[in-house]
Amino acid sequence: MCPTDNDPKGNDPVERNPTNAEVVGYLRHVSLHFAFCKGKGSIDQSLSFHQFEFRTDVKGVPHVFEAQFTDLSSFKVMVTSTKEALDEYPRGKALKSLLYGQCFPDVEAFAIACRNAAGDNTQTIDLARSIFVNDKCVDDLLVVLEEMAIEEKKLAEEVKKLQDKMHILIQLVTMFCTPADFRRHTE
Repeated sequence: MCPTDNDPKGNDPVERNPTNAEVVGYLRHVSLHFAFCKGKGSIDQSLSFHQFEFRTDVKGVPHVFEAQFTDLSSFKVMVTSTKEALDEYPRGKALKSLLYGQCFPDVEAFAIACRNAAGDNTQTIDLARSIFVNDKCVDDLLVVLEEMAIEEKKLAEEVKKLQDKMHILIQLVTMFCTPADFRRHTE
């Protein structure tokens, strides 16, 4: 759950699940960061991008589908689960034929296709608590980022206060250390 504070008076934040846009935005950011770091200062489009997983329960059976972005301009999603992994689930043949090596226009379309191939009948999906990167839920990572942003804002405010105090102190020191004659001419 992500903390959110819609009250400008600063009352306690309300817990909420991240939106699909926030989850997808994080995945895109991670992929861009990964490609940029591996490309040593420029984005390397030839790299295979950071893997992620869609974890879901269909009719009481946990399923894990692996995927990655195919490129960093369209962010199409390609299923990277192996045939063997897909075959282990109920409806394994359907999963293989509908998902193996397939490419989808976005993360939500990928997740919906996975659910439907597993036997669900859905047209929309909530990605909260179901997308994982390196075995960490994106929701939890978003909370950490939000907390870091709040701390960074607090630190920036403290730095600003210190800078203001230093500016006043420098003005006072300058005023008291300047000869009286010079001060009279400059005022």
